[in-house]
Amino acid sequence: MSGASPERQAVLGDLPENQLTLMCRHVFLRERPVAYAEPTEEGILVLACGAEDHGDGPEDWLSASYGAVAAADPSLAACPPIPLGRAAERAGPDTPWQITEPET
Repeated sequence: MSGASPERQAVLGDLPENQLTLMCRHVFLRERPVAYAEPTEEGILVLACGAEDHGDGPEDWLSASYGAVAAADPSLAACPPIPLGRAAERAGPDTPWQITEPET
């Protein structure tokens, strides 16, 4: 029996609380809402504020469980499924998510 395997995707509303996430410091410190979400091949969910004012160093990106950020921002559950290799973006917590190409 042959057939295509189902496309891997992240469904934010269904992720376990202990899902490893990598967050920009603004999201981690709850200074800004999540505006960008991207699942990686390694099984890590990247969450960011969408701004360009941080670098690539460890002081700018911190790891935590998904449950911590989901509890602070219940609107993450409204994000549509994100296929692996794509990202989700929104202008703010009260605006709809859009599936996009990931940032490089």
